[in-house]
Amino acid sequence: MTNIREISKVDIASAQLDTAIQFYLDKSDLVSAVTLAGAAEEILGKLVSQKGKINAFEEVLNNLCEMHEAAFNEEPNRKKYAKLQNGVRNEFKHICSGEALEVNLDNETSEMIERAIINYRKLFPGFYPRFKEFERANLKRHD
Repeated sequence: MTNIREISKVDIASAQLDTAIQFYLDKSDLVSAVTLAGAAEEILGKLVSQKGKINAFEEVLNNLCEMHEAAFNEEPNRKKYAKLQNGVRNEFKHICSGEALEVNLDNETSEMIERAIINYRKLFPGFYPRFKEFERANLKRHD
């Protein structure tokens, strides 16, 4: 008897997202919530891209670049905007700068969870009570 089992990338991302949502709802471990939601968002985003759709990160990046172009009438630095969107998540996963961070954990967590949820829904449209629970809590916290 072995403990080896097969687990899909969707199942991995779903577990990470569910745990991130629970941490967010509990207001317990937002650092881990950012990291877990970020991992789920990345996995799900790649799966969305493999289906020929635009994932949540690319949507945000496209919108930021369009706004930059409209506001400044110049070509935006896409890499700079990408770094801004994933900077905290990446700092939590790696020693990027090595410096201490000043961060609004609540906002970073909710934004990363939102992107993961968007990607999940692009793959599996429908109603998900867990997502609605997060969305209600998120609205209350940012009201």
